[in-house]
Amino acid sequence: ALFANAVGVQNTAFGYGALKNNQTGHYNVAVGFDTLFNNDSGLGNVAIGASALEAQTSGNYNIAIGQSALQSSNGTTGNVVVGFAAANVMKTGYYNAAFGDGALFYNYTGNENVAIGAGALKFNISGERNVASGRSSLYTNTTGSDNAVIGYQSLFSNTTANYNTAIGNYSLYDANRTSDTDGYNTALGYQAGNTG
Repeated sequence: ALFANAVGVQNTAFGYGALKNNQTGHYNVAVGFDTLFNNDSGLGNVAIGASALEAQTSGNYNIAIGQSALQSSNGTTGNVVVGFAAANVMKTGYYNAAFGDGALFYNYTGNENVAIGAGALKFNISGERNVASGRSSLYTNTTGSDNAVIGYQSLFSNTTANYNTAIGNYSLYDANRTSDTDGYNTALGYQAGNTG
């Protein structure tokens, strides 16, 4: 722990490889195997769980709780993720919140998303300002932005459409407007707007 620390101050590290490569980063907390392993100059990060924030070198003020949470993150700022492999693939996204196993798993550059529930916004890549609450809600979304959904598998099949609102389990489940990127759909109730 803190093996390479040069001038970094007020860091806390527990576990093999925790903050191992930290040089100048301050105010970080790393608990668990290889947590914040590559952090060099990042400030104010909290990583709890094996390999959480492992690849991070310079990002600031991220919180990752859970094995492999924000594992691939590098240069991100202000993300809060809780759950096994939550936001695992994220590289540069900022101000995202993910709660649940695999939530925002593939998010690469998307910013300001909120995902609550296992698999919520799992395949999001660059979509921004989405709110997904419910297991597997907005599950296949990749680039769609400004969508708001509440309910189990709501807007499940959406990939690129924007400006949709779905409230209720399975609402807009199969709405996938790949040719109409501005969806502007509103559905309220169980299976509302689901054509399947």
